[in-house]
Amino acid sequence: MLLRKLIKLKNIVINLNQFRCYCEKFVKYERIIAHETEIVNNELVPEIKLHLITPNCKLYYSKIDESIPFKNDPFFLIFWIGGIALTRFVLDNPGIVKSKTILDFGSGCGSLSIAAKMCGAKIAVANDIDEVSIIAAQMNARLNNVIIDTEIRNLIDHPDSFSYDIVFFGDVFYDEEFASTLLPWIENLLEKKKRVFIGDPGRHGFKVCRNLNLTQLQQYLLPENVKNENNGFEFGYVWEVQR
Repeated sequence: MLLRKLIKLKNIVINLNQFRCYCEKFVKYERIIAHETEIVNNELVPEIKLHLITPNCKLYYSKIDESIPFKNDPFFLIFWIGGIALTRFVLDNPGIVKSKTILDFGSGCGSLSIAAKMCGAKIAVANDIDEVSIIAAQMNARLNNVIIDTEIRNLIDHPDSFSYDIVFFGDVFYDEEFASTLLPWIENLLEKKKRVFIGDPGRHGFKVCRNLNLTQLQQYLLPENVKNENNGFEFGYVWEVQR
């Protein structure tokens, strides 16, 4: 009996230490994100404020191989075209997400989850395997006075992913190899009668989607600064994948 109590106490101490380490890491990266970014509104999505890298930030001019204050490249501090398009689409069509549970796969800055909660989603989960991305998404949610959930596990074809009503894929078709890993999952989601939306400017990796039954729902002309920062892409597109 005493041994069991000691083991239980030890596990509690370990869990508390893990929680403390997580909190310290959370605070550390919150400070770094706040220091390295600017709070801005995108021209196409003025309703939402985000911590982003802008021309006023040192990181904007840093090269890939230069030392940065993150373990991985901070893609979550950029508002990518597919995310812009999906976020605008949700804000313009709140009925799609109202009272629904949604998964924002590869969530980055978390804009889509934030928009979904602003539009009345029951649950909005920002899912990214980069833990600092999750911290950034939570910071952005607080900026906009909403509460989102977060998930750091890889949910590609994971059983838990089928519990959501809608899954959004923004900017995840950046190369054909990774994009190809998503197709079986998308097909399984459709078989389980989930709604699937994709946001993308038409990158090379998006070609793997040509065998999907895609319906283009919206096309957004991008602001000049977004065009210039994204290799000249002019439009952001939103598609729904049909069965």
